[in-house]
Amino acid sequence: MRTLFQDPFKVALPHGHPLAGGKTVDLEQLRHTGLLLLKEGHCLRDQALAACRLAVRKEVEPVEATSLHTLVQMVDNGFGATLLPQLAIDGGILSGTMLAVLPTAGEQPSRTIGLIWRRGTRRQREFDLLASELGRLVEERARV
Repeated sequence: MRTLFQDPFKVALPHGHPLAGGKTVDLEQLRHTGLLLLKEGHCLRDQALAACRLAVRKEVEPVEATSLHTLVQMVDNGFGATLLPQLAIDGGILSGTMLAVLPTAGEQPSRTIGLIWRRGTRRQREFDLLASELGRLVEERARV
């Protein structure tokens, strides 16, 4: 396995939401905002809960979505707020919405993106090259 980069989470809020006017959002504030999550069993759900330090299910809104696109539409229609990975934002998931997207205050929660391959593969060299190239592209993009 090779770690490539950290993918930060951003807070997505409906247009006009009281927290949308700031420069950052304190994760503590999300506890009382109606945090919308993906359905149980999805890794992004667990990552969002960990980012907000919400281990108890009762602390989050009982409404769940089955995809990031559905989650974005729910937030855009005023049902709550959510955390989105920067990769999804960069990929255009907010296209056609009026969402406000803000970084979190303090330490930026993120997930680790890596490249994993089977131990003992005969393609170790190719995977190392791919990981190096992906890492280079990520660094280049960060500078832009």
